[in-house]
Amino acid sequence: MRWAALVFVSGKIGCKTERLRRCVQKAEVVDDGEHSGVTTKWPRGSRRSSGKVGELRQATEILNKGRAYFAVVLGSAL
Repeated sequence: MRWAALVFVSGKIGCKTERLRRCVQKAEVVDDGEHSGVTTKWPRGSRRSSGKVGELRQATEILNKGRAYFAVVLGSAL
């Protein structure tokens, strides 16, 4: 029954049935939570987070180099 509805609607709007099915499924994941899966907002947030992780790693590396430098200059391990 669902497939028949997808075929009917896809014919009316002029797209392929499979494409419409995927769009409907994605909308159900995002809007209704009817299907399990990753929402469309997750990848954007993931990219943003991975950029922040990179910045934090770089800052940690700089701090570790500074700590090592001052340990040598001051003659003690910090």
